[in-house]
Amino acid sequence: MNQSEIEAVARALYEIQDGVRGWDREPERLKTRFRRDAQTAIAMLNEADRNIRASQSSARPRDVVVFSEEPDNE
Repeated sequence: MNQSEIEAVARALYEIQDGVRGWDREPERLKTRFRRDAQTAIAMLNEADRNIRASQSSARPRDVVVFSEEPDNE
């Protein structure tokens, strides 16, 4: 993860809050908190993605369930 990713997620987390004044107007200590939360969120998403990919690559064909919709014959 790079700083621009962290910054983009931090700003997004900030923007969904009620009563925001604007990222550029906020004190650095508040931005730091949002950046830390963003870094944690990105790390958790990356870990979840790795787990999903690992489970998909180790799935045997009989472990995969495929659902298909039957066409409506009206």
